[in-house]
Amino acid sequence: SEPELLDKYCFDFSHPEDVELTGKYIDEIIKSKKCPSSPLEKRCIHKNGEIICLEIAITLIEDNHKNPKYFISVVQDISRRREAEDRLREAAAMDFLTKLPNRAYFMDYLDKLLKKSQENRDYIFALLLVDLDDFKTINDSLGHLVGDQFLINMAHNLRQCVNDDDIVARLGGDEFAILLQSIQGVEDAIT
Repeated sequence: SEPELLDKYCFDFSHPEDVELTGKYIDEIIKSKKCPSSPLEKRCIHKNGEIICLEIAITLIEDNHKNPKYFISVVQDISRRREAEDRLREAAAMDFLTKLPNRAYFMDYLDKLLKKSQENRDYIFALLLVDLDDFKTINDSLGHLVGDQFLINMAHNLRQCVNDDDIVARLGGDEFAILLQSIQGVEDAIT
């Protein structure tokens, strides 16, 4: 409620991991004596214990001697917007049909593994490419719904063949890729 909020300082309801961020933001306003161009986004703890995301725009009010007197804060709950952004990011990295990671996610992940292997010469991983031969025949003879179900089943079966930390991705059409990260040698990849 308004009376509860007026009785508190912004650090009182800040998420513990965001207290330092909030302090730096306020210190920067005081040092520069001007408002930042972008508002502060931070997590706070609702009185019911729920973590919510807030966007806080702060204006510094000075006294007649140009000394900081107080702040005016405009606070907006952006939890729903953050959730929507998270869902969009997740959707952008996922193949809609199979619910596997898509090509963009896969390529980004592969790039990270390549960098990791360059930094650590002992680190190895395997890349397996799976292309379904004559998949077009399924679509042409049985229809696209059956073809889609076949791809969904194939994605499920491939996922069952690997460890939890391995990545199975659909590159597009009837092409899949597998990144095996928990292997000790080439023999593990062959198996």
